[in-house]
Amino acid sequence: MPITDFGNIVKNKAQRSTYQIIDVREPHELALSCISGEDVLNLPLSTSDTWAPQIIMGKILDANKPTLCLCHHGRRSMQMAEFLVGKYVWGYIGSFYSVFVLVRADV
Repeated sequence: MPITDFGNIVKNKAQRSTYQIIDVREPHELALSCISGEDVLNLPLSTSDTWAPQIIMGKILDANKPTLCLCHHGRRSMQMAEFLVGKYVWGYIGSFYSVFVLVRADV
């Protein structure tokens, strides 16, 4: 998915509500900059031992909603997408940096 499409989804409340957005960055990274909203789920990869079993059992994510993953530069969101592939992932966003630079600098 092009980063500009993701930017449009984030800005459009009705469209945004049809997706699940997972930010896999660490809490200290979110403190610096994040996409606001209670609908953005923070699942740091460093705590995957906590949330991975819950995802596998279907307790965290909605299998009927497309899932968009992001992180700072794209590597961790790719790892998350690979974990979720086939059941939850619709689009791989990759880089929060790209969102910040290309979509909106105030996130």
